[in-house]
This record gives sequence, structure tokens and C-alpha cells, in this order.
Amino acid sequence: MNTSDYEKRFREIKEKQGRNVKDNTVRNNSKMIAKIVSGTKQSVWLDPDAVVDWVEAGKLSKTTQRNYYSLMLAMANWEKEFSQDVDMIDEIIQEYVSRIKDLEKQINLNKQSRKVSAAKEEQQVAPSMVFDIIDGLFNNGHDAEALILSILMNFPYRAEVGTLVYIKLMDYKRKVKEVGGIKSLDKNYLVVGSKKMFVSRSDYKTFGTYGTILNDIDDKTLQKTIRKYIAKHKVESGGSMFGFSDRQEVSKRLGYLTKKLSGVSLGPAAVVKVMLSNQNFTGLAEAADFLKEASRIRGTALNVLQDVYLHKKSLED
Repeated sequence: MNTSDYEKRFREIKEKQGRNVKDNTVRNNSKMIAKIVSGTKQSVWLDPDAVVDWVEAGKLSKTTQRNYYSLMLAMANWEKEFSQDVDMIDEIIQEYVSRIKDLEKQINLNKQSRKVSAAKEEQQVAPSMVFDIIDGLFNNGHDAEALILSILMNFPYRAEVGTLVYIKLMDYKRKVKEVGGIKSLDKNYLVVGSKKMFVSRSDYKTFGTYGTILNDIDDKTLQKTIRKYIAKHKVESGGSMFGFSDRQEVSKRLGYLTKKLSGVSLGPAAVVKVMLSNQNFTGLAEAADFLKEASRIRGTALNVLQDVYLHKKSLED
């Protein structure tokens, strides 16, 4: 079997279970399935012991472990639903369900105590370090990555920030009209007018729940940096802002360059945590308003933002 076979099976079992899944989700999950198969054997989901050995040998986070077991569960459920001739399939399924439940308990306990891994603790750097990295990237000709980090220090996007398409305001308005409204857009746009600048995101992890999200870019310094970048790199309306089409590649690239410059690997999530955890507020009302808007822009529940994306420190620090 190859990746397309995994995509077909994953989509089939989810639809059988009454769930609609986005194409990006199917593609990304099939890549994960292919990865564990390449490290073990075909139909490895029918051998939970082999799966456990591979997962535990990889020193993966609890969340990533859970995700792999969930994919193996999906493949095992496919075998039960569509193959129907696998020995002990119910026992295999129960093994994955049990491991997923155990990991969920550990993940929730860690969230409640704000416990993080050693690697993530290392990523709890001061904002000044991120700004030093940004300067270093600009100075070494990595303008795209430097600007991405600058944007993440202002807005809590995920890795889709790297897939932004630059578009002039009039072209964006024309595009919205062509597709029948912003709800029908399918890309992430950096919209630039003579006075107005905003981001329109329709291709991100939780789009199915939150739909197209718009947010203005009001910071004059960031606006100036963006306009300078567009002019320097001669980015045309409708063209890729940063040259990335794959979100995973964005994370890998940022992690590689930040590690090279500072010794600490900082992907989009790590940078956003630094940004969110180092805001200065005059009071709780201001903090509450900021976090509410941050959760709207990111496209995540407020409690998730507080539990996962804030470091263990008081808002007043």
C-alpha cells in the first residue's frame, strides 16, 4: 500500500463513522501512517505490540503518541468494517482505545498543572531573544522567515502564516465577489490596500469550526516592514508571500533556522506561546479582552488557549 491507499481508507472509515474530514487532514494523517509503516511493516496497525515499540522508541510527546494510536485505531476500525476477516480485531481495537484513554488522562493532568516537556521548557525564552533572532534572520538574508516570526510576535497564527497569499485590496474584493462571499474562500490572504491591511484565513486547522477569520494589522511598524518586504521581493498580487505551500515545511524551516541562530528550535507554536505569555496588562479586564481576541484570531477555544498556549507565569509578570 502507499499514501493514497491510506488516504482512501482513512476517509472511508471517518465517513462511515459520520465524520467529514478536510482534505488537508486526510493528507497529513496518511503521511503519519506511512511514516510508522516505513519504520515497521505493512498493516502494522494489526500488531499493537509493534506499534507500541515504535511509538515509545521515538521519544514522542504524549499528544503525538495519542495521535499515532488514534490513526492506528482508525486503520483497525477500517479492517473490522470493510475487511471483516481479521483475527482478534476487537481485542486490537480495545488495546488502542485503552492506550488513547490513558494518554488523554496524562495530557489533561499536564494541562491542568501547566507541565511541559524539557524541550518545550527550553522554548520558554524571553521576547528579546526572539527579536534578536528576527534581526539575525534579516541580517543573513532570510527575510521571509524573519517576517513570519515578526507576524507571529503580533498574532497567534499557526503554521498557515507561511502560506499567506499577498493580494491587493481591490483584487481581494473582486475575489470575494467571484466566489460568493468570504465564507467560500479557500486560501489564506494578506490583504494590502493604500491605508488598510488585514489577514483573511480560510485554510487552517479549525476552519470547519470557526470559518473564515479576518483580523486587521494596525501596527504601523509591522505594516512598514510588510510593505518593504513586498517591494523588495517584488511579490505580485495573487502570489505566495513567503514561498511556502506546505505548513509542515514552514514549521521545519523555522525550527531549523532558529536552532542554528540561537541554539533553541522555535516553531510557530513556541513563538506564539512566547508572545502570549509576555503581554503587559493594566488589569484583568484588559487581559480578558486580549485573550478573547487572541482565541478568535487563532480559531481556538479560550480555555484551550489558556491551558496550552500560556506558559506557567502570572499575567502581571
